[in-house]
Amino acid sequence: MDTKNSQGLFDIAAIHQHKQVAGLLGLSSDESAAILGVSSSDLENLLRGESPIPGLVRVRLQLLSGVHKAMTAVYPDSSMAIQWLRARGAVPSNDLSPLEILCSAADNDAMQVLQYLLSLNSESTVHLKPPGQSKYPQQKLNS
Repeated sequence: MDTKNSQGLFDIAAIHQHKQVAGLLGLSSDESAAILGVSSSDLENLLRGESPIPGLVRVRLQLLSGVHKAMTAVYPDSSMAIQWLRARGAVPSNDLSPLEILCSAADNDAMQVLQYLLSLNSESTVHLKPPGQSKYPQQKLNS
């Protein structure tokens, strides 16, 4: 298969996965566009396959996919995952919500969300922090 054709298949798969993840996380189209670093109209064009996916958007698609996979491992209950995603201060040393961090233009900040989730997953500990709580209660996973 030639490179152009395989790239087109990747684009279709990546956009399909993004739609699924955005739906599972309850993201609005504006939030979804902000995470990818594009305007809402550009996102609609991407979703319809009317324009190729730029390199930076590819990176952000992969980042969001990684965040979703890590969130599912740390928070198997999707309602807890969504609650964590929208909770301000859920990522240590940052007063924004993980969603606000992901929507920022800085890829380093967005990586902070993924790294934090991966660190929780590697500890086999679920950190539950509902909005409004200042502490992170911990619950050990059954191994």
